[in-house]
Amino acid sequence: VEEQNQTASRHFCEREAKGLVGAVDGKIRSGEISQFDTLMHEWQTVKRQYLTRAKGPVKQEVLLDVLVEKLSESFLTLWNSMKVTLDKQTADLRRKVMEAQGQAQAHQEAKNQSQSMSQDHFADQKKQWTTRVMQLDTQLDDARRELEDVKYKASQEIAKKSDTERVLREEIKAMQERLARAGSSGASRGAGGPVPAGQIDSLRDAAYAAI
Repeated sequence: VEEQNQTASRHFCEREAKGLVGAVDGKIRSGEISQFDTLMHEWQTVKRQYLTRAKGPVKQEVLLDVLVEKLSESFLTLWNSMKVTLDKQTADLRRKVMEAQGQAQAHQEAKNQSQSMSQDHFADQKKQWTTRVMQLDTQLDDARRELEDVKYKASQEIAKKSDTERVLREEIKAMQERLARAGSSGASRGAGGPVPAGQIDSLRDAAYAAI
């Protein structure tokens, strides 16, 4: 009779234990249990429920044989599930990091290209401005030389006309003196004599040239 009671008790207790363990496994697979502290709390609930439902002399024996073994298996199952999730999250994170790095590199390359284009444009503008300044400097130097030439030629011309004017004045003065001497001697043909017509023509031509 005692053996029959133990056998019946074992069958009943194992059936109750397996039902409670199956519920825990289902919660792990569905993701309802995803943390170790949650799993431990669940096993404490299972233990209380088992001790309440189980009956017979092998109640504690089944608890040690079935529940403790399944407890270790459930922790391993949860760990594998968490590892798969962690690996997936790590792969997603790496992909996002690579995408971010690619975008950052593309942005930097675009920025560098824009800066290079701006520098090239500035260099071209600077070259054009430098060339233009050199051209203006050359034109200014040419204008200064032309002005100096004009001033020199004008001074030479003024000096030449001054000399001509001085010579003309001297000739006019000499002519006036001869005319005065000729007038004082009357109509006679004295030593002075009349002013030659050629000298008068030469004096007139010199006056025209001076003018």
